[in-house]
Amino acid sequence: MEHPTREQLEAGLDEIRRSPADDGTLELIVRRPAVDEREVLEVGDLSLDEGLVGDTWN
Repeated sequence: MEHPTREQLEAGLDEIRRSPADDGTLELIVRRPAVDEREVLEVGDLSLDEGLVGDTWN
């Protein structure tokens, strides 16, 4: 997997900034329980300490 360059990331910032700040549709919840694993959830629990409970992002 090739990661985007800083320039590629910065090029998409304007589009991200146009996203609604307080309204939108959540279409998919996916957590990563382990390296190279993905789990699609119907419902996810959020925690101030962990983020998405069961996800190993940190």
